[in-house]
Amino acid sequence: MNVYQKPMGDAVLLILEGSLDAANVPPCEAIFREVVEKHPRQVILEGSRLEFVSEMGLRALFSFSKQMRAIAGELSLVKPSPLVRQIFGISGLSACIPFYETVEEAQKLRTEQSSLASA
Repeated sequence: MNVYQKPMGDAVLLILEGSLDAANVPPCEAIFREVVEKHPRQVILEGSRLEFVSEMGLRALFSFSKQMRAIAGELSLVKPSPLVRQIFGISGLSACIPFYETVEEAQKLRTEQSSLASA
């Protein structure tokens, strides 16, 4: 599995390629911790090249989501593959990590939510 990071102002884009399974969870969790330590307001997971997520991968993503909420941040998923979308739906993780069709849509909705919260 490959994970590429791209800073985007107060957000971070993580591009995920491959399978988030038992073999790949520990290095991904290390990347997730590193990202959380930077206190971004938003992390966007680009999932169009994410082929599969195992039960361990789901737990890692749920934990990442909780860590982001603990620092008043948000974790979202953009362009998940049909299989990953189905896995998230069956597991219930889609209730914790919102899906968006584009990175721009995810950023825009985050900006709108921040504006409403400060009003």
